[in-house]
Amino acid sequence: MTLGLDITIPRESNRVPTMPNEAKTPAESRSSPESPSGRNALIRVFWAGLGLFGAIAVPYLIPTLYFLRPWVPGGEYVPFWNIVGRELLGEGKILQAEQEAMAAARLEVLTPALPVVHTEPTEPAAERFPPYADNLRIEKPAFGIEPPEALDHFYEKLALADLGIPKAIARAGHWGDSVLAIDGITSGIRRRLQTRFGDAGHGFHLMDRYDPGYRQRGIEYLRAGGWYSCFIVQQCSKNEPFYGYGGLIARSGGGGMSTWRTPKEGFGSEVSFFELWFGRQTKGGKVEIVVDKDPPIIVDTRGKDREDGWYAVTVPRGGHRFRVRAAGGGDVRLYGVVLENDGPGVVWDGMVMIAGSTRQMRTQDATHISHQVRHRNLDLIVFLFGGNDMKRNHLDLKESMEPYYEEYGEAIRKYRAGKPTMSCLVLSMTDRGERTVQGTVVSRKFAKQLSKAQREVAKRNGCGYFDTYEATGGDGSIAKWYRANPPLISPDLGHPSAAGHEYIASLVANAILHGYQQYRDRMAGSPLPTLEASDDPKKEAKDPLSGP
Repeated sequence: MTLGLDITIPRESNRVPTMPNEAKTPAESRSSPESPSGRNALIRVFWAGLGLFGAIAVPYLIPTLYFLRPWVPGGEYVPFWNIVGRELLGEGKILQAEQEAMAAARLEVLTPALPVVHTEPTEPAAERFPPYADNLRIEKPAFGIEPPEALDHFYEKLALADLGIPKAIARAGHWGDSVLAIDGITSGIRRRLQTRFGDAGHGFHLMDRYDPGYRQRGIEYLRAGGWYSCFIVQQCSKNEPFYGYGGLIARSGGGGMSTWRTPKEGFGSEVSFFELWFGRQTKGGKVEIVVDKDPPIIVDTRGKDREDGWYAVTVPRGGHRFRVRAAGGGDVRLYGVVLENDGPGVVWDGMVMIAGSTRQMRTQDATHISHQVRHRNLDLIVFLFGGNDMKRNHLDLKESMEPYYEEYGEAIRKYRAGKPTMSCLVLSMTDRGERTVQGTVVSRKFAKQLSKAQREVAKRNGCGYFDTYEATGGDGSIAKWYRANPPLISPDLGHPSAAGHEYIASLVANAILHGYQQYRDRMAGSPLPTLEASDDPKKEAKDPLSGP
């Protein structure tokens, strides 16, 4: 072991005699290990190390001093100490095996699906489902969609996109709490399904960024300000609960401005359709839309109060820039925009409701939200909530889960009413953690109870269910996630890290892909469905050069 002592031993033949009173050089004044002072230094280092080791050991020998322990089994990472401490306390081999298992599992689910390259059909589409290609098959995941046929409507639209049917777009709307922040899980699912079935665009984006955690990937959003936003979680429009498809109202009497720009390459880089979502008012103002460097389009939002409005613009397929500005003449009430192309492919809308739950979702006006969902023409509606219900085990859910079943079910029914034929999927919450007084990371027991309740919610409302809780390790997994390398959970033990987002997205996407594979096997030889007229919202779109 190197102690860092700079020792110089002069050669006998080169020693220069000095006078008794002559000062010694620095090199000559240093002690050697063989000198009394050198031996004393080594002894002091030894006893200091022994004392430090003893000080660390005492809290482990005296249980009442547990709070002084630098590390406990199941605890978080402590630099340097874990190198020795984990081994002394017998967790080294356990941790190694745990991390190897986590790495293997992540590698398995993160393997991307084989992409399908769509080509323009040279002949009419086949009238029946062809057999599913062997090279596209994936192994059955440990956890799938329950029951598999719950997503058949979505799978039907995926099949049309998969077979290259022109304008076939499979649309999903995914709502959730802050676990969906920064578009981590939703962008991961979007990216995987678009790789497999085609990229039909980014989808829906709010008019304003109500929280730093609202950041969508695959689109560049620039906020110039000037908006007065009302977010559904704040319940700031109780008298008129018309919060729009994404749960946000952006108001401005003039000057509010937002810009969207497609990325230069990759997912979401091609757009052929842009649509503004707004609410009409008798004294509504005007909105200016500018596409690239084209002349502005003026949209008048006047109309019957509480009536929903949309304004669509078609553009040549490719990269574009869209600017929306409140142009005065009255107050405008805007919800967001949609960016798509002609497909075929997938669109996966991500609507994160930070600090939200299904309790706020159910406050939407029933007619309003059903119209919003109907216009979006979704094929699948997805819910991932639970994190903000964790404290309710000491409150209204202490005795029974019935209030939870009812409020979650009410939210599902309100949103699904817009298109009853679409598929519905409930994703259970993941494990949640806390630290004991000893510093150990443990699971919060109510998370397991909530995940079971969410299964019951799905069953009662005819939705599919994916057991995210068990798929990610179940009870006790939070400590493993925190100790993983890289960590899959953030230090708050509630929100997944970037790596955790990717892992969850892969689990969900693989479950959907395998469910689709089962659907194709069931449907082989059956007549192909046809696209409905309502599947093409661009039929009412305006050309950007023609004006309103």
